Amino acid sequence: MPNQTLGFQPKKSDVIENWDIAQVMLDQFLERSDINILGPNNLQLRGLRVDKEHIDQIFAQGSHIKELYIQFAIRTYPSGEESVTTILTGIDADNKQSTAVAIDYCDPCPNKCPQ
Repeated sequence: MPNQTLGFQPKKSDVIENWDIAQVMLDQFLERSDINILGPNNLQLRGLRVDKEHIDQIFAQGSHIKELYIQFAIRTYPSGEESVTTILTGIDADNKQSTAVAIDYCDPCPNKCPQ
């Protein structure tokens, strides 16, 4: 399937009101041969899961935290295997990153995928 124009351009962040639109975007990512982010066991990374409690910890720092900031990182396991992960922190109203709470916990899919 060739890239499709989805008929909207997100302003800052946008709620996708129709899962079909999200599915087109997800499929286009997986079909791209020039993008291959490797997860565990050198399989293509399809997504990352984050615990609600961890996100709550970031926002519990106070009302000054306005956004969740997601940065890509590499996790190295004791076996020496490497996998893409994310570091999650908060961003305040002045666009400053809060490093008081930083979370590195993302279960990767393809190992742990939703159904």
